[in-house]
Parts: sequence; structure tokens; C-alpha cells
Amino acid sequence: MVIGMGLMSLSLFGIVVFYQLQNSIGIIAMIGFYIFCFQGSMGPITFIHVIETCHPSQIGFVSFTLFFWNIAMCFLGTWLIDTFGAAGMFSFYSACTLFGTFYMQIFAKDTTFAEDDWKINPQSDIELT
Repeated sequence: MVIGMGLMSLSLFGIVVFYQLQNSIGIIAMIGFYIFCFQGSMGPITFIHVIETCHPSQIGFVSFTLFFWNIAMCFLGTWLIDTFGAAGMFSFYSACTLFGTFYMQIFAKDTTFAEDDWKINPQSDIELT
């Protein structure tokens, strides 16, 4: 997950570099790389986790939060591009993603377990920490 987030930040920075070089093919390649990296980050995992583990009222709250931040990003993105230009906007997004990468690495705990634990005693309860 952290690797995917780090590569997302790198791809956003790549968009800034290719924008400054006026290379539209490079920008498109970096956008495609961003989408690829998003699949290995915490983005889609959130939706899988919420649907499988939460009560419908909690799913409603998560959907509202997602909708709210999508609307907020529409206004923020417009303001950023008007104020700082496209390079400034993507630099801001890259910095935010890089901050999130470090935050996940430092504070998020790993909840996976080894396959060997399951093979040894498949009937045991596995506690996620």
C-alpha cells in the first residue's frame, strides 16, 4: 500500500516535470501510471473494506464523506489552477500524497498475517491488530 502511494506521488511529480517540458505524451503516460499505482494503494481497499465490514448506516457516512471531499476538491482544484497554474496544482497534490505516504508508513499498523499461521492451525481465531 505504501509503495503504491509513494509511486502515486512520484507520478504526480512526473506530470509537473512533463508539463514544464511541454511533453503531452509524457503527461498522459504519467496519468496512466498514476491510475496503475492507485490500484496498489489504499484507494480501492477502502471500498472493499467498507462494504464487507460495516453496517449500512456507516456505509452511508463513508459515501457522504467521499461525496463531500469530491466536491471540495472540485473547488480546491479550480482555485489552485487559477492561482498557481497546472504545475502548482499538481505539485500541491504530489506533496499531499507524499505526506500521506509518510503518515501511512509511520502510523498505520499492518493487519496482515502470515500464511504459515493459517496452515498450522486453521481453526484458530486470527486477531487483527
